[in-house]
Amino acid sequence: MPDDDALGRLKKVSEKATSEASRAVGKIASSAAKLAKESYERSGVSSKVSAASKTTKEFLDNTGVTDAATRLANATDDHLDTISGAKLLALVEEKLAIQSKYNDILATKLEEALDKIKRLEENGSRK
Repeated sequence: MPDDDALGRLKKVSEKATSEASRAVGKIASSAAKLAKESYERSGVSSKVSAASKTTKEFLDNTGVTDAATRLANATDDHLDTISGAKLLALVEEKLAIQSKYNDILATKLEEALDKIKRLEENGSRK
């Protein structure tokens, strides 16, 4: 059975090797990313991708696809609002606001009528 000292040294050597390997891989990956970026910029692919993107957008705009997609998205939003109950909730809130105004008017009219009855009763008891 190996002694503890040998296992400790083996562990330290292993940790050091792993650490150095990690650093080396990190440097290589960083260099590869930098090289890829430089190659992409020098190759002119960026301008070709931008031009193709612009041409595609113009084609979609000219053929009406963009407008159709916008209308479809708006219609979908309306249907989702209906399904989710957002429209129903708005209608219920509107109805409650109207009902509240009606209740206020009704309470005012009731108070006026009760005051009138009270005055009539007072006038009738005086006679």
